[in-house]
Amino acid sequence: MLTPDISTSKVGQSADENLVAGTGRRDHLESTVKKHKAVPTKAEVETKELLMREEQERLASLRTHQQELEREARTDDRQRMAEERAEKPAYEAINQAADAKKAALTLDELSKMAAQNQFAERFNGMIENQGKFVFDSSSFRRPSQTVT
Repeated sequence: MLTPDISTSKVGQSADENLVAGTGRRDHLESTVKKHKAVPTKAEVETKELLMREEQERLASLRTHQQELEREARTDDRQRMAEERAEKPAYEAINQAADAKKAALTLDELSKMAAQNQFAERFNGMIENQGKFVFDSSSFRRPSQTVT
């Protein structure tokens, strides 16, 4: 807390008025302190410049590292998309096969169809001639049976 300067205070003034009256001296002291602090030494200037250079180098290395990461991410994305494009026909073929299998008939259905499509018992042996045929040369021959 600032105290009023007694040498400049007047009788009958409030404490705030005394503070205002003493501000001239306080301003003078503050400006003197600022002047002394405002002029940095050569070592301080060099230290600040060194710190600024190091910070700039650090930021530059971070920037390059970030650019490398982004470049790698882009190449990974390109490779992933190319793989997906290459695998897409295979996935479509798998899906088509699965759809076809869903539509395929079960074994019971196939056996029912086979039962419906079989010849009746009366047609069995029609292709196979189990009877013996004896050639009779005196019998009438059709044109296809003549021997030339």
